[in-house]
Formats: sequence, structure tokens, C-alpha cells
Amino acid sequence: RCNIANRASADLFVSIHVNYAINKPLLKGTETYYASSHGMTDAVLLSAYKRNIDKRELLAWLMQKNYFDVGRVVERGAKPERLYVLTHTTMPAVLTEIGFMSNFEEEVYMNTKRGVREIAQCIYNALNDYYTVSKDGKEKKTLKNLRNTNGTWSGLKNETVADPMPIEEQQTLAEQPATEVI
Repeated sequence: RCNIANRASADLFVSIHVNYAINKPLLKGTETYYASSHGMTDAVLLSAYKRNIDKRELLAWLMQKNYFDVGRVVERGAKPERLYVLTHTTMPAVLTEIGFMSNFEEEVYMNTKRGVREIAQCIYNALNDYYTVSKDGKEKKTLKNLRNTNGTWSGLKNETVADPMPIEEQQTLAEQPATEVI
């Protein structure tokens, strides 16, 4: 996927995922990752990373802001992470987790027409916001505001998250085969 996006000179790269937490059925919420340069050694990728660092983080925070704006009850934040799809793309890239399949309420929501429509609209709105902010040259100012307010205009979260799932557990789950959802 990274090579396809790089060869096509894509403007943005968005990878959409659903979380799953073994033995933690109460975990819920959205989170969006952007690239971390920790351990990055490839000069071309490191150069692209440095060129797009604020844009990557801006897109991640805009994703989170839009999830919050439609009333997603737990906003887990925008976080730097060293994930392959984020560190091997030359354009701004994010990986967004739209909710927890292991949480019954969220699984039901994500499988309803309303849930699918709202999630898709959030992602669309984040992309639209990103292009508007970029066109207006307000990336740094907007990013600073989003950082200071935890991705919400008010700075308040509806609910806090306890016991977050470590990224290692998420990566282990990503290697497991997907189950069919009817």
C-alpha cells in the first residue's frame, strides 16, 4: 500500500482500522496515529518525514476533532507511533482506529447504517478541514490550537479512558485473521 501511494504521488494516506482488546471489553473510543521518527534510518523516508511532520500530526488531530464533534464518547487522542504504513509513506499519513470491536456497544454502532455514515462523514470532514487549513496556510496555528485543546475546540473530553491497550498488543492482534461480521 505504501509503495502504491508513493508511486502515485498521493496527497495523503489514510489507513482505517478497528481496534480489538482481548479481555478488555470496556475499552472504547477512537485514536489516530501519525509517524514517529524514532529509529528511522532510511534517508529518503526520514527526509519526507521531516518535510511532513506537522501535516501528519495536523491530519491526526483533525480526525480526532471530527470524531469528538459527532459525540464519540471517548477520544483517545492523536499519538506518534512507528508503524510501517506511517513511516514508509512520503506523504502525510495517518492510521485511524474508529472504535473497539471488542466493546459490544461500539461493535453494534460501527455496524449500523448510522455508525458507518457518521464515521465516514468524520473522516471526510477531517480531510476537508485539512485541505481548507492547508489552502489558507494556517497549518501551524491550527495544529497549535488542536494540541492545546486535546483535539476538541473546548479542550474537554466527554469521558476519560482508563487502562489503554499497549501498541504491542494491537500489533499482535493485527496479525490475527479477521472474522466476518454479518
